[in-house]
Amino acid sequence: MISSGLRSILQLGCLLVIFCSPITAYPVFANSAHFTVLSHKYDEQRFSIAYRLIPLDQALGELSELTGIDILYDSRLTINIILNGSSANKTVEEILDDMLRNTRLRFRRSPTGTYLIYQVRGPMANLSSISGIIRNSATKDPISGVNVYIESVERGSTTNAEGSFLIDRLTVGTYLVRVSHVAFEPRTIRVSVSASIRQHIDVELIPAAINVEQVVITDLVMPLPNMRAGQDFAEPDPLFLETSSGSPDALRILSEIPGVRFQNPLSDMLLQGSHTAQHRIKLEGKTVFGPLSMGRILSAFSPYAVRRLRLYKAGFPASQGSSLSGVIAVEQSALNLNNADPYLLQTDLNALNFRAYNYLDFKDGQQLNLMTAVRTHSPWSLQHPAVSKTLDSFNTADPLLLNRLSPNPDRPHFFSSSNAGVSDYSLKFYDLHFSALQRHTDLSSTTLTLYAGESSIESELRSTQNTGAGMLSLSDGYNWQNQIFNLRHNRLINLKGAGSVSAGLSRHQYGQNYSGGLLLPDSDDWFSNKSNILLYKHGVHHLVILGSLAADYTHEWDSSYQLTLGIEASLSKSEASFSDFPGGEFDFDEKQYLLTFYSESEWFLTSRSQLIAGMRISMPGSYTFYAEPRIAYGIDFPDTDAGNISVNIAAGLFREFMKQLPVANLSPNGLYASNRFWIPVSGIGYVPYSWHLSGDIRWQPYEPLMLRVEPYMKWEPNSPVIAYPALMQNTLDSPGKAGHSPLKPKDIIELSEVVSTGIGISAEWSRTTYSFGLVYNYLYLRQKFSDRYNNRFIEPYWSEPHQITLSSRLRLFTNTTFTSRIEIMPSSRGWAWRQAYYDVLAFSGNNSYNELFGSPLEDRIEPRYQLDIGLNWSRQFPSSSVSITAEIINLLGNSNEFDRGLRSLLLTPSETYSRSISHMQPGISIQLTF
Repeated sequence: MISSGLRSILQLGCLLVIFCSPITAYPVFANSAHFTVLSHKYDEQRFSIAYRLIPLDQALGELSELTGIDILYDSRLTINIILNGSSANKTVEEILDDMLRNTRLRFRRSPTGTYLIYQVRGPMANLSSISGIIRNSATKDPISGVNVYIESVERGSTTNAEGSFLIDRLTVGTYLVRVSHVAFEPRTIRVSVSASIRQHIDVELIPAAINVEQVVITDLVMPLPNMRAGQDFAEPDPLFLETSSGSPDALRILSEIPGVRFQNPLSDMLLQGSHTAQHRIKLEGKTVFGPLSMGRILSAFSPYAVRRLRLYKAGFPASQGSSLSGVIAVEQSALNLNNADPYLLQTDLNALNFRAYNYLDFKDGQQLNLMTAVRTHSPWSLQHPAVSKTLDSFNTADPLLLNRLSPNPDRPHFFSSSNAGVSDYSLKFYDLHFSALQRHTDLSSTTLTLYAGESSIESELRSTQNTGAGMLSLSDGYNWQNQIFNLRHNRLINLKGAGSVSAGLSRHQYGQNYSGGLLLPDSDDWFSNKSNILLYKHGVHHLVILGSLAADYTHEWDSSYQLTLGIEASLSKSEASFSDFPGGEFDFDEKQYLLTFYSESEWFLTSRSQLIAGMRISMPGSYTFYAEPRIAYGIDFPDTDAGNISVNIAAGLFREFMKQLPVANLSPNGLYASNRFWIPVSGIGYVPYSWHLSGDIRWQPYEPLMLRVEPYMKWEPNSPVIAYPALMQNTLDSPGKAGHSPLKPKDIIELSEVVSTGIGISAEWSRTTYSFGLVYNYLYLRQKFSDRYNNRFIEPYWSEPHQITLSSRLRLFTNTTFTSRIEIMPSSRGWAWRQAYYDVLAFSGNNSYNELFGSPLEDRIEPRYQLDIGLNWSRQFPSSSVSITAEIINLLGNSNEFDRGLRSLLLTPSETYSRSISHMQPGISIQLTF
């Protein structure tokens, strides 16, 4: 903007130019309050610009910024004019011609180089418009958010809350109007318009078949134009994804994204080459420590409470600082955004789900919006083939681990894979989501979020082999608990700035216990008979309590720069204990204060490019400050000869102030290779950090096809891991005895160096009635321990170098959809999942490491492949809808090995055992909304 004095001179000059012009015009600058000057240095050349469904004001501003020209006009002239189109390789005047075509506005260049926009007299000849209302054919209710588009003139509109739309400034003629919404069958209608007469149409759309509750994955939304560099953003239209991999799991849908994948049905996710335990999940901005997501058996959250999954990668905001490769932000909403039926019921052989939306009106006109979602195990959960067959497989005892724990060395083993005894198990889980949103005024609102969840698995294995004193009984149990409370108040402070304050409290607990004993002849359950002989008992318990206060403020200085400032103070308490670890005990109790300041600047360099630079400065309970800089740059190339292209590059230094450490699981019939606990860096003694570089290139050569390439690199020079020689030696020394100093976490930690790089490639062909997707992930991952494997880099046990996923969706009939998914590990994968072999059993007891099992580099698992299919039928009724999904998991029925006991080089027996994904598993799901 320019000074008021110069503005007055320009006003007078423009009036003189316009009145003296031979063009018929009338004055429009009567009120200087509406006068707008876009001032930039003029430079004659050719430009390309796209203006897709944006106000004329905004388009003129982008043109001025792109070309450097000065534009002068009355802002009242541009009200309600929406542009949709593009101009490629044109001069400034040609672009202005394109923008002002089909309007009453014209432009003229003054002698000083300023472009003046004015309105011509008289009506525009032969211009008309199309209006109408879009309704649901089943309920006759209006539909909001419907896209109405005329491709031939690149003009369109979106229906409002009443289902109405308007497309104006159309010349006389016949048009093909395309009407589409993600939840309805699209329609194309031929409409003829006459001069100066508005053509009104009413359109009814048929609901489309959808077999999974809506989840918006912001990372998958087409970013062109105006992609935000380093961050993923949500489009107004939701993205519906369909899956045929068992009960709906919102987090599992993330595996459709390059660089994100599940390893097997019982493992967590990998994000861009990180450790399986290294990703971080946030629910409404608060970290969830160790959520349970057992693939198709359990879900970490109720999938019907999740509104959006937002995925941040290397360029994520400064407020999300950590050493993680990515952050998954789970968002839920108290608003029924799509005006869906307020109540939902869903059941399958594994889970029961219920969700409800409601609102309360108050006398002063305020409204409180509420959402409640409940999930629990179904009465038939243990009959679900995916549960029973998988738990049966994991109720086979590991003979080598059992020998290590047994006090009777004369008997080599009590169990083998061929004569496993009678097994029994139980599975229980539930979670509760609650959200409340109250808008106090148009400028302020308050949001309350509550979450409570628990999952537990218990199994017991009784041998059929008598030891002489009795039969051996093994018990194994896992329990996860998470509770989160968050209160946030948002306020628009002025037209340029908005701020918020929040308070959060969370509690996260994990426990795993296993024990073995001799079952006496007169007892059916060794737990119930105290005369039974307890051979060993082991447990890992962990508790994290975290409280935080935070505030942030965002200010938009002008259209090209935005600044965010924030501060957060937190207090965390972490407790962990390993009871009866072979020979002793270990436990710790650590507290940490963390004060964090962060800033993030966003520069909109042009209408199609953006630069983000952020800095996070943290002080973990001391006067030492740690900085985390990061930067991201994104640029779009829309409507090129090759199609739409988007490029994003991000890099940064990330530090982790709550580090997750895995410890080997010695349970002979355990479900996991390791147990995990979180520990503040105050107990480690230093702050781990990592460098990260990520790229994201997206190419849409034409509308149905989207191609994406995502390379990434990560280097962790000082990643902490458990030092088993120190751990076992010190626990054997019984730290609880007099004269023995209690161990600190740093006493059992050694450093490792982790280097990972890889690439994700995806292709998606999507139409309304069918879609096909292909995702390929490659990961090169190596880790070097300071005191193991002769200081060599090895491939960690969680590494899976290659993964190919193919998915398809085909609408067979109006209400019927077929889905399929193939997952392939084309080459042999990394070493076995029984981490305890290399971490614990190879330890000789005198601070030395014998390569008891050779090297992990020599241990491979065979390739794996799996085919899942599903068939969904849905029907919309006037006041309700029903959806039924039938599915078959692992249709090929092959034995996919992903967990294996190893052949010992020194101990007997020399046999191995393996665990596999169970064979073909049918299932059915029923969903009702009303």
